[in-house]
Amino acid sequence: MRLNQSIYGTVLIAVLGAGAWAEEAPFQIFLTGLSSTSVTFVRAGHPEHYLGYRIVEHEPEVTEAPLSDYADQPQRRGYPPPDPPGGGAARPVIPAGQYTGDWRTQHDGDGFVFDSFAGGYARFRYKEGPGVYRVVVLRAAADGVDVWAWLETDREIPGSYVVQACFRLSGHTNEEWRHRIALVPALSEYDRWASGDLRSLTYVRRNDAWEAVPAVKKQVDCWTSAGAALFLEKNKIDEETLTVAHGLIVRESAEEKECAGMYWERITRLSNHHPADCLHAYVDLGPAKPGERHVVHGKFYWLDGDKDALLEHWRLDFGTGRR
Repeated sequence: MRLNQSIYGTVLIAVLGAGAWAEEAPFQIFLTGLSSTSVTFVRAGHPEHYLGYRIVEHEPEVTEAPLSDYADQPQRRGYPPPDPPGGGAARPVIPAGQYTGDWRTQHDGDGFVFDSFAGGYARFRYKEGPGVYRVVVLRAAADGVDVWAWLETDREIPGSYVVQACFRLSGHTNEEWRHRIALVPALSEYDRWASGDLRSLTYVRRNDAWEAVPAVKKQVDCWTSAGAALFLEKNKIDEETLTVAHGLIVRESAEEKECAGMYWERITRLSNHHPADCLHAYVDLGPAKPGERHVVHGKFYWLDGDKDALLEHWRLDFGTGRR
C-alpha cells in the first residue's frame, strides 16, 4: 500500500531490535496529560494536528474466571515489544504550539513513569494497585503507532482484567482543554455536526463489511462474542447495540481522504463516545501470574485515504484475508 507523501514526508524509520536508531521517526510520542495519563502522536513535519491516546481511564473490569472466545480475533504472531534504545539516546523535540507548553518526554511521579525517545519509542509504567503495574510500550510505524501492553504483578490475577484504551480525535468544537491531547479537525464528528452534517464518521466491521456507528451524542457499545458475559451482566441491551467480529474501529473524514483507526487483540467491546469525540477499546490483559508477561498487541493507524485503504494496512499487520 502506497503512503501519500503529503502526510508522511520523507522520514527515516527507526530500526528496532538490531540496536540502530534513525534520526527521525514517522511519529513522535509525547506525554500530554499528567492527570489524564495521556500521550499524543505527532506526525513528522506536521505538528499542527495530532492524535491522542489516554492510557488509563476508569477502573478495570475484573472477572473471577477468564473470558473466552478470543481465538476468532486476529492476532499478530511473533511480534514482541521492542527493547528501549541504548544509553544516551536522544529525546524528541517538543514542537512549539498553542497547546504544547506542558508536553513532556519523560516523567517519574504521580504513580507512573514515562519515557520517550526520538526514534519513535516510548514506554509507560503505571501502578494499578498494590503489587500490580500496567506496562505499555509504543513504537512509531510508517502508518501509525504500534502498541504493546501487559501486567506486571506479584500476585496471581486468575480472571480477565479489562482496561479501557481511549483514542482521542478532538476537533475545534470540542472543549479547549482537549486540544492539548488531540487536535485533528478532519476526523472530528463534532466539527462535522456543528457544520450541519450529522452523518457518522465512525465505522466497525460487522458481517464482513463496514457498518457506521450511529451518530448520536452518547456512548454506543459494540460487543464481541468474548464480551458476552460482561454484556449480559451489565444489561446494556438497547436499539443502538451492535455486535462486532473483532477490535477494528476507524474514523474516516467526510471527504474520504484521511482516516485513523485503532485495533487491539483480545477486546470485549468497542465504543464511540461523546461528548469526548473519541473511540474506546476494552482490552483484556488477564489472566496474569507473577514473573510472567502476557502481552497484548494493538495499533493506532493514521494515513491518507479512506477506510478501505486502512483496512488493507490492518490486514497486512494482523492477517491477510481476514475480514
